[in-house]
Amino acid sequence: MSSRQFDPAIIQSKLSSIRDLLSDLARPDLADVEVLRSDRYARHIVERILTALVELAASVNSYVVATKHGQAAIHHRNSFELAVQYGQGRFKIV
Repeated sequence: MSSRQFDPAIIQSKLSSIRDLLSDLARPDLADVEVLRSDRYARHIVERILTALVELAASVNSYVVATKHGQAAIHHRNSFELAVQYGQGRFKIV
């Protein structure tokens, strides 16, 4: 796999989306346990936000590892494992 060039703007865009989702998740009506227990629609909203957060985080992981090491993640979990390895210095920056 050939390495792509790292573009900080791509990461900044993803981090901006993560910040927006975290802000949405902090809404008082979505942070109330009783609301979540009684409101199925609110639970679906929270579930979708959490899913999107995991997808964005995995995308950030995958992009950094692919552009800095040239290794592709095969699934979300693997992207986190690779990010840990990269963060621990097991990979050399390409």
